[in-house]
Amino acid sequence: MGENESFDAIREKMMSPLGQPRADTKKEFLALPENRKLRSNIRSAAIICYLAAGLTALVGFFVLDMGAYVLLDVAILLGLGLGVHLKQSKGCAIALLIYSILSCVLSSISNGQLSGWLVILAGIYAVISTFRLDKQWKAYREQGL
Repeated sequence: MGENESFDAIREKMMSPLGQPRADTKKEFLALPENRKLRSNIRSAAIICYLAAGLTALVGFFVLDMGAYVLLDVAILLGLGLGVHLKQSKGCAIALLIYSILSCVLSSISNGQLSGWLVILAGIYAVISTFRLDKQWKAYREQGL
């Protein structure tokens, strides 16, 4: 009986009152089934950044022959996308939104046509999703579930 009692105590500690596994970190919390949509929105915003970085690299190097400026743009998009995707960083999400707006405005002024609006949408989704995740994580910790 002594072994079963300790096993039951461990199981109680690891389970929430709802029968769900207890999340000790924000990453574990994001992996819970009820956060599927939030996880999907964060991943989608990051994927748009990755695709935009790839397209920017292809067009910049092979079509426009822009060189080092393209590398900077690609590095910024990849870095911010990775920060949003892997760390769910609110700071990276805000920086992505600001950078995408500035980039869109500058390219619109120089080219005379609107471009980069998809990255702005990714930035908006990233900001909304990372702030919602942080709010839900704080509520989860306060409730002690």
